[in-house]
Amino acid sequence: MSQEISINPPSKKEVFQILFKFGIGIALGDLLCEQLMLWFPSLTFAFELIGVIIIVLGLTLGINKYKSFFDGISYGKALWFCLRIGMVVGLVKMFFTFIQLSYIDDSLLVLMKEEVKKAITNAEGISREQINEMLNSGMVEIIISPISIAIIVWISTFFQYLFIGLFISIFHRKSNNPFQQA
Repeated sequence: MSQEISINPPSKKEVFQILFKFGIGIALGDLLCEQLMLWFPSLTFAFELIGVIIIVLGLTLGINKYKSFFDGISYGKALWFCLRIGMVVGLVKMFFTFIQLSYIDDSLLVLMKEEVKKAITNAEGISREQINEMLNSGMVEIIISPISIAIIVWISTFFQYLFIGLFISIFHRKSNNPFQQA
C-alpha cells in the first residue's frame, strides 16, 4: 500500500511543467559547466563540483515542488521523479551534443578519433593485419560519430541521475517513526 496521501493530485500538465522547468534549468547549468571545462581545463575539478551542486540543488527543489502535492513521498516516487528529470536533461544534452559536434565545432570529434586510432595502434596482442583491418573498416568513424556520441551522452546522463537520485531520494522520502504506536 502506498504511503503517500494525495492532498491535491497534480495533473499531467503540472507534472510535465515541473519536469520541464527543472529539467531545462539543470541541463543549461550543467552544459554551461561542461563548456567552461573545455575552455578552462585547469579548473575542471571546480566546474565538475559546481555541476554536481547544480544537479543536486535542481533535483532537490524539483522533488520539493512535486512533494507539495502529497503528504510525504515514497522513496520510489522520489527516485522515479529524479529519473524523469534525468531523461529530460539527457535529451537536452543529447540534442546539444549532436548540434555541437555536427555543426558548431567538430575538433573534439577529430581529437577523439585520433585517440582511438592511437589506442588501437598501440594495443598489445593484436597483429598488424588486424590493426589495419580495424582502422580501414570504418568502424572508428561509425563509433565516433555525432549521433553515437549523442546517444552515449543520453545514456550516461540517465545513469548519472539514477545514482544521484538513489541518494537524494533517501532524504525526501516519507519516514515513518518506528517508535510511534500504531
